[in-house]
Amino acid sequence: MAAKADAKAQEALGANAATLVGIGKEAFETETPGITKTVYEAEISEDWPRMQFCQGGLCCPHRILERTYVKVQENRIEANYPILCCGVCALDNTKVTYFDRSLGNFTESKFCTPGHLCLVVPFSGTVVKDTKIEAAEPDYLNLFCVGANHFYPGLTQESSETFISKAKEAHAAWK
Repeated sequence: MAAKADAKAQEALGANAATLVGIGKEAFETETPGITKTVYEAEISEDWPRMQFCQGGLCCPHRILERTYVKVQENRIEANYPILCCGVCALDNTKVTYFDRSLGNFTESKFCTPGHLCLVVPFSGTVVKDTKIEAAEPDYLNLFCVGANHFYPGLTQESSETFISKAKEAHAAWK
């Protein structure tokens, strides 16, 4: 039944149908089948665990910091923002965004993101944003278009600049 619905959606949508209905396998393909190359791994700010204070980040920052990562890979961005469970162990909280779900407009976001206190004060390093739709480009729309952006908080300033550059290069190469 689902296959018939996908086939009808593909027929109705035309050439971009596979991507739009979520069955576009090309998003998962890599240069070397079965191996995903990491292009860049961003440095995480030591301030990042402060954002996790509600989950024990103040008493166990090392547990959060040692498992946090943001990587640019050849066909996606992958991040892990772990949460603390009972102050004992860090549970992985991974996020993967394939480039077919991204415009490749990676920029530093200055305000109105999940990484800003009272929407304007960065308190966990810098925040990099990638928009999913062009209408959500200006930072002041972050608050109203949260679902229209991918946010990567907690990067050091130097690392965020390199991350943006490498992410744009990888996205362009993927296209």
